[in-house]
Amino acid sequence: GNNFTCGSTFTVQDGGVFKVQGGETISTAPTFNASSTLYFTGDEDGTADTFTLTSIASTTNNLLIFASADGTADTFMLGATTTVNGNLNLEAGTLHASTTGNFGITLKGNWTALATSTFSAASGTVTVATTSGKTITSGGESFYNLTLIATSVTITLEDDLDVNNHLTITAG
Repeated sequence: GNNFTCGSTFTVQDGGVFKVQGGETISTAPTFNASSTLYFTGDEDGTADTFTLTSIASTTNNLLIFASADGTADTFMLGATTTVNGNLNLEAGTLHASTTGNFGITLKGNWTALATSTFSAASGTVTVATTSGKTITSGGESFYNLTLIATSVTITLEDDLDVNNHLTITAG
């Protein structure tokens, strides 16, 4: 991965994709329009690597997707508490909440984990906070703490759900 330097602000337009390896230094985090995508791919070198996601992913107003495109299981470690205002899709590889910070994820969209992916919650909390109907597809992965906050809507579980510590359900 290369570093990305931008002298001023830039915007990823609706439908646009900002594709990064995961280990780059981004000098200016982009503004993500509502239906744009931040896509982490891994380095595609054929070996399993670990990338710490930088501040570019700490608050995103977009659809956030993690993938490992080379057939190996790259790991994407959260570098901070992360807010995703769209959907979070785990296609392949591992999303890890961090071995040191146990960072949480606040999600305002759907959670979809395919069987080819892994979510390692550590002792972090995933919060799904929504005012419109959402789904959780765990892909067989466990959550450590899961908080569901739904204001007059339903959150649908698409498969078995395993929470290892605390499950909190709150009507907003």
